[in-house]
Amino acid sequence: MWATPTKVIDGYIFPAGAYASEIPPWSAEYTQRSLAKLFYGTEGKIVNTFVLLDGEDFMYLFYPEYPHQWVKPSVSGYPAPVTVLMTGPNLMLP
Repeated sequence: MWATPTKVIDGYIFPAGAYASEIPPWSAEYTQRSLAKLFYGTEGKIVNTFVLLDGEDFMYLFYPEYPHQWVKPSVSGYPAPVTVLMTGPNLMLP
């Protein structure tokens, strides 16, 4: 995965790195639109597939307004090595 740059959103620091979540792709808690809003700040991003990663080296971000966020710190703009275990469709409602 390509590491994103460090961002500060609503006073929370999101460090440079690869991001993941433990939200299952069949969750009734989110729709694809609300998931895109949580991850990207806009409902316009396409999130109709998922990638299951080995979570080793990821750390949880304890940000109440931005739940379910995990990061593997890496240098911005460079590949962050991850192990892909599975891919498939996001079964959440649109």
